[in-house]
Amino acid sequence: MSELPNGLVWGYHGTSSVFAKKHLTEGIPVTNFSGDWLGHGAYFWEGDYDRAEEWARLHAITKYGGTPIVFQAVIDLNNCLDLTLITDRRLLEEVVKEMCDEMPLEKRQRLKQNYYTRELDCGAINNLVQRARKSDGSPQFTTVRGAFREGDPVYRTSEGLESGVCNRDHIQINVIQNTAIHSLEIV
Repeated sequence: MSELPNGLVWGYHGTSSVFAKKHLTEGIPVTNFSGDWLGHGAYFWEGDYDRAEEWARLHAITKYGGTPIVFQAVIDLNNCLDLTLITDRRLLEEVVKEMCDEMPLEKRQRLKQNYYTRELDCGAINNLVQRARKSDGSPQFTTVRGAFREGDPVYRTSEGLESGVCNRDHIQINVIQNTAIHSLEIV
């Protein structure tokens, strides 16, 4: 993957051709599922066209029909809540502690927090990005970035050793402010 200058990266979003025109005119839709692991926003795979195409083929096409397509975006990570960095993970940890201290026990016990449904993560990230502001009042974060472990180990030896790398591991970017997308096209 080639990295663009000045904090810009390539992001790829897979979907069905049914949505091509709409996404080009209105942008990638924002998710609002309470279990989104990086909060609400528009999700992209960082630098991984093939993973976006695979997702479109296996998920979007089976649900909506059409043919798989991939959008390529130039995404600005200069104002990113980057959960691959320890300082940003500490910010998230602080927000979760505050939320749990303020949340009634019954509500905490009802939260779903598992491999694919991350309600506490989603709520904490949404809370953090909504309240974090620059001195001029503008949002401090326009994107959220995280590493996701997914799939099966890429190898297992006959001795029982297996890789710590999995076949669907990826870096995902959640764009929460459209100003972070500098260009969007079908590739």
